[in-house]
Amino acid sequence: MADRQTRRQVVALLAGAASAGLAGCSDGAESEPTVSAGDPTPTATGTGTESTPTATETDTESTPTPEQTPSPEETPTQTEEPGTPTTNPRPAVDSYLAPADNYDGTIVDARRRSQITVGVGVEANGGPFGFGPPAVHVDNGATVLWEWTGAGGAHTVESTGDGPLDSGDAIGEPGVNYSYTFEEDGIYNYFCAPHQSLGMKGSIIVGDDYPTSE
Repeated sequence: MADRQTRRQVVALLAGAASAGLAGCSDGAESEPTVSAGDPTPTATGTGTESTPTATETDTESTPTPEQTPSPEETPTQTEEPGTPTTNPRPAVDSYLAPADNYDGTIVDARRRSQITVGVGVEANGGPFGFGPPAVHVDNGATVLWEWTGAGGAHTVESTGDGPLDSGDAIGEPGVNYSYTFEEDGIYNYFCAPHQSLGMKGSIIVGDDYPTSE
């Protein structure tokens, strides 16, 4: 009986000592979580730092290829309208138009036009006593319209010599009161009968075959 009681006391003491040791280990430190090989690597959160973008995330301007670069525009060439100078060879009108003070040697080139208007009673020779322009070069087949301004009294359009131009009686009303279509090359000098002495003269050069100055 005494031996059996002694063994029970020893077992009880050993069991108490083991329980006390386990309790001390549990109170001393918290166990660290075990990370298994299959768990993903934890990432830090709330650090307040932004990740640096990689080269592929950075916006860069690409260098344009030759196909993308616009080629310089060609400078357009300007084409001048064709035309033969009326002064080469020069029509023989200078002597006839010398008394008209609105004639300065200029011959208006109206070629390539089907018709042209000449003013009657424009300012010249001390008043509204001129044809304007006084000298005009037209193509064969062109029509010249004489338009009265209504100033300077009554006027006429008459050829020198046996020329074809004849507007009839003197006219004072404004408007196109006379026209003529030229069908032969040459020079057609004309005047205003009431004001010829003042220098109211004009010339029409037609086509390419006409008298020229020396």
